[in-house]
Amino acid sequence: MTDVDILTQFHKAEIKRNKRRRRRERVKAYIKEYLVAHPCISCGTSDNLTFHHRDPAIKRMKIAKLVSYKSIEAIRIEIDKCDVLCRHCHDLVHNIRRDDEEEQDTTTT
Repeated sequence: MTDVDILTQFHKAEIKRNKRRRRRERVKAYIKEYLVAHPCISCGTSDNLTFHHRDPAIKRMKIAKLVSYKSIEAIRIEIDKCDVLCRHCHDLVHNIRRDDEEEQDTTTT
């Protein structure tokens, strides 16, 4: 392998890394804009917002994980399955759901 081949491979790898970085930046900007426009549906705050999948059975993946390697369109599809909740309300929803599941477990045994 010549020095030119090595430089060409390095250059191609660098271009690929930059392309992925720019895509991630665009996706993060899209999510940030979405959250700015959508406050918590429960309490109305705009602080510490998260995505809550309404039906965990159709959840593909956490939005944060999708940022690394999916398109804005794929993330948009996943966001459509979610409600925007602040961290506090999101925790309350999951605690209520967990309590309901534990109650169901005790009534079926």
